[in-house]
Amino acid sequence: MSALRCCCRHLLFASLTNPTLLVFEMVPLGCLNASGTTALVSSFDNEIALLGPLRTLHVSNNAQYAFGAVDRQRFVLASMERMVEVCNALAANPSDPFLQSYAGACAGSAASGGQKPRLPAVADFLQVVSTCISGSYCPSFNTEVVQQQPAGHYRCVV
Repeated sequence: MSALRCCCRHLLFASLTNPTLLVFEMVPLGCLNASGTTALVSSFDNEIALLGPLRTLHVSNNAQYAFGAVDRQRFVLASMERMVEVCNALAANPSDPFLQSYAGACAGSAASGGQKPRLPAVADFLQVVSTCISGSYCPSFNTEVVQQQPAGHYRCVV
């Protein structure tokens, strides 16, 4: 669990045993009006799916980004290694009828997400998530700046 205060907002980040990061927001009533009260208005802000259970968490100075190291299942890493072996075998013997069905994945086709198979790397254990309001643009890790997304910085998901 990690808490961070930025400006008049307080964010609480919590991850239990499942690969999920929960974000709660608390705003002091004194920031909402001039009453000078110290009570908090709190709400559940977001539930972010992670690649695996969270091992460590670091929150940016403005609380708009969270950087985490995650555990990965052994079978996920082994499947990445196996796919590289299949692609190497296909490259060595492109006429093998069994391996030809993997040609698209080995070439990095759109069906495979456009990425060629690769061995596991450090980046497979890191995850960066944004707590920026959906549909907005948060260009800084340090100052709390929220802007409209520039053209081309988003995509429609159907």
